[in-house]
Amino acid sequence: MTLGNSSVIDARAFYRAYLSFNSAIVPAVVQDVLLKIGKKCFGTRSVLVASMPRSGSTYLALSVAGIPGWRSRSAVPSYGRREYELEAEQIRRDWIASGLNVVYGHHVRCNEHTLAIADHYEIDVVVLVRNIKDICRSFSDHVDAGHLTWPYVVLDEVTLRHVDRSGLRPSLVASTLLPWLLNFYVGWKLHEQAGGRVLFVRYEDLVDDSVGSLVHLMDYIGTSVNEQTIENAIESVSRTPRQGNMNVGVIGRGEGYFRGEPIADALIEVFLSSYPSIDFSPILA
Repeated sequence: MTLGNSSVIDARAFYRAYLSFNSAIVPAVVQDVLLKIGKKCFGTRSVLVASMPRSGSTYLALSVAGIPGWRSRSAVPSYGRREYELEAEQIRRDWIASGLNVVYGHHVRCNEHTLAIADHYEIDVVVLVRNIKDICRSFSDHVDAGHLTWPYVVLDEVTLRHVDRSGLRPSLVASTLLPWLLNFYVGWKLHEQAGGRVLFVRYEDLVDDSVGSLVHLMDYIGTSVNEQTIENAIESVSRTPRQGNMNVGVIGRGEGYFRGEPIADALIEVFLSSYPSIDFSPILA
């Protein structure tokens, strides 16, 4: 066990040293060129899993990364209350590993910046969605577990105690997280309607058929992977206690979360009326 932990520490220390050396010695424009040339020479691919929070995104990204020749990387410089916007610096600095396929998993909405980066680095986009009321219930449970730092709502222990004493938690979630989820979905759907290339994956389908969902994803990005290899990757992730549960609860468990809370239903109705060309059933059914 000690050897294993030391190996992990050594690997992280080596990677940090590489990043420091890379930033100091290799100009950004050179990193950019080396990455793009390397990926063309090796024929490797990059994919962004743009996901709603609490939608099994870590499970999906790690399952892809478990396929031989793939690895998971972060394309954002920090998390916390910062929106998870992709940054070119985070992507191009890995030029030395351009011989490997890369999956990025981030809760990022559709915008010009993200699309420009995806286009520049030829990153395929997969959008992972889930029933939004189930997400809100799962989010609330995650807050109960002590996770208070989010881009969607400003919380601390004092505020949370006040909110709960006042019975305002469903109202707060409906007023903060729910609009983010709806705008996330609308943004990516409008991009698709405008001719943007994007694959939508539902959490519920991922739960029902993980292997089939990953086969479809691999086909979408033009990479042929046999089902047994995908099964092995999924089983490896499923054996990891923190990552293997996929935020699993009962699908539909959020249906009663906003009972007696008019803000949520009114907000959903506004979005349904404002965007008649969009089918909202994948996140409401």
